[in-house]
Amino acid sequence: MKKVGVLFQEMLVGFACLRTRQMEEQNRNKETALGEARRPSSVEEAEAAIEAVLFAMGDSVELGRIAKAIGHDTETTRRILNHMMEKYNTKDRGIHIVELENAYQMCTKQEYYDYLVNIAMQPKKAVLTDVMMETLSIIAYKQPVTKQEIDKIRGVQSDHAVNKLVEYDLVQELGRLGELMDEKYTVESRMMLDVSVVREGRVIYSNLALNEAVVTRGAVSRVIRLHIRTEQGRLLDVTGDGVIVASPTGSTAYSLSAGGPVVEPTARNLIVSPICAHSVHANSYVLSPERTVTVQTEKTGYKPIFLSADGGRAFSLRNGDAVEIRRSKYETKLVRLSNKSFCDILQKKMLMGVLGHEE
Repeated sequence: MKKVGVLFQEMLVGFACLRTRQMEEQNRNKETALGEARRPSSVEEAEAAIEAVLFAMGDSVELGRIAKAIGHDTETTRRILNHMMEKYNTKDRGIHIVELENAYQMCTKQEYYDYLVNIAMQPKKAVLTDVMMETLSIIAYKQPVTKQEIDKIRGVQSDHAVNKLVEYDLVQELGRLGELMDEKYTVESRMMLDVSVVREGRVIYSNLALNEAVVTRGAVSRVIRLHIRTEQGRLLDVTGDGVIVASPTGSTAYSLSAGGPVVEPTARNLIVSPICAHSVHANSYVLSPERTVTVQTEKTGYKPIFLSADGGRAFSLRNGDAVEIRRSKYETKLVRLSNKSFCDILQKKMLMGVLGHEE
């Protein structure tokens, strides 16, 4: 019996050795296949291959990975990339190649951003889901019909589907028009933000925001360092993904997901919230509306940093730029037909399913 056990053990060892040799042979075959892969036969073909790689990847690609892809050493690949960068910058091309800490990325030139905005602002084709088609069928069969009747027929709430159908101009909401005519509504004033960029002593960018101004890193996964202050002095330094300066209206948007506080939208405050800060002591701050918040980029080094107001077109910042955010003299007026309070809306839209309440 013991001999059988020893024999079985020897068989397992032999099988393991055989399997190891097979795996080593497979790895050698892979390396041979990689070494025999197609390599560009000219500089022009190498440039075309790099262009294809950068375009397909979309994000930044490290120099070493590009070199392996085209079968050249890193120094040769770097020279080819530098020649491509020079060629893209001197010719009338809508794109260029940017070097970001030993990595390269193909990007749209800033002077062509307006064309991207034109594309983004074009109306999207209305896509009707099954729920929207079902709701539309009920409305078409029983018009006019109330939302309560639609909910009763479907057995679930249909607010989202009805709102989308109204947005697509497929149905009209008539019940509220009478309230508008009878002036049965209230008007809320919401604070807005003036956002500007100061470079070398002069303002080079200005915008207006209802929700927030965001200063954040680029596509490359590198932390950035920002210095934040008010006219009263230094507030905090942020090392992380960026910072959000929000209005009370924007406190329940991006700022909330970054750990910022919920502020009643009719209040008058500035909310400063770091994004993914590399510190356990990075807190959010609620400031007086009289404050001017200045976000200063570092004066040395190169890391892509962008400014966006209300999620709009990103503005590229340079070393030493100062982003100034203050309360605007303009306000947004919102017409409210509902009598629901801020607490009711907060419970329904943001806390439902998270907090239970007792009857």
